[in-house]
Amino acid sequence: MSARHTRRWFTAIPITGRFYIMFAILLVSLAGIVFGALRAVHAQSEASADLARVAAVQRALDRALNLQATITAQLQAPSAGSTPGSQNLVGALRAQVETLWTLPSTLEVAAITDSLRQPVTMYLQGIDNYLRDNTAGNNASAWVFADLEPRRAALENALRD
Repeated sequence: MSARHTRRWFTAIPITGRFYIMFAILLVSLAGIVFGALRAVHAQSEASADLARVAAVQRALDRALNLQATITAQLQAPSAGSTPGSQNLVGALRAQVETLWTLPSTLEVAAITDSLRQPVTMYLQGIDNYLRDNTAGNNASAWVFADLEPRRAALENALRD
């Protein structure tokens, strides 16, 4: 009986050559592991940056919603006039919305901010009209406030969504 040598080519290589072949295989597999780990870390850091952007938008939306609620409460107060406090709050809301629109955007952030542009513009226009009419002493301020209410509700819904 003759023994069949299936690894004859490998045994024909000198021992130092076999060592370098095995060492090269080890290095290639180690490089694959390191590459995979680095790619995973990069993907994780990018995902956390995206999450941070969305969280910044959420905080800005919360602040805008609080300002909008404060403006509404102040305008519905019995002594609701065009006080400097109301105008300061409207200015703060306008600044908050401008800050929101300048945040670095991803696809998700852009979708959120684009859905807010029309309700914010309409609300700020309505609140400016209300404060202007109230300052001028017009009796039409009740009509302007009635026009402001649907805009306020639309903005509130947009901020909550």
